Amino acid sequence: MKLIKTIIIAAIIILTGSSGNEALAQSGRGKHKQGNSDILHSIPDLTEAQRSSIKIIQNKHQKELELLRKEKRSTTDEKVKARIKIEMDAKKKKNIIEIKKQLTPDQEKYYDKNCAHGNNCNGNHGMHMKKQDRKGKF
Repeated sequence: MKLIKTIIIAAIIILTGSSGNEALAQSGRGKHKQGNSDILHSIPDLTEAQRSSIKIIQNKHQKELELLRKEKRSTTDEKVKARIKIEMDAKKKKNIIEIKKQLTPDQEKYYDKNCAHGNNCNGNHGMHMKKQDRKGKF
C-alpha cells in the first residue's frame, strides 16, 4: 500500500508539467504545483536531448492519465474504479522507468533520491511527513 501511494505521489509530481499545469489551473487544481520544470531543472547535467525526451514522456503520460481520470470520474462502479486505479498505477510505474532510461547512472541516482517515489526534486520530502508534522509547511 505504501508503495502504491509513493508511486501515485511521484506520478502527480511528474504530471504537473506545463500542459498539465494549464489543465489543472483550468480545473481549479494544481495552483501550487511547480511542475515538471522541477524535474528538468533539478537533475544535474541534462542534455537538450534528454530534456526533450523527458518532456515527451511526461506529456504522453499526462494525457494517458487524464483519460483514465475522466473514465474513473464517469462511473460509480467501485470495481471499475479499482481496475482503473490499478491501470493508472501501472502507467505511473512505467513512466518512472521510461524517464530513468533517459538518464545517466549518476543522474538516475539523483532522480531516485530526489525526484522519484514522492519527492519533489528539490529535497522537500513533505509528502512523506506524518500529517501532524506537515502542518504549516504548505
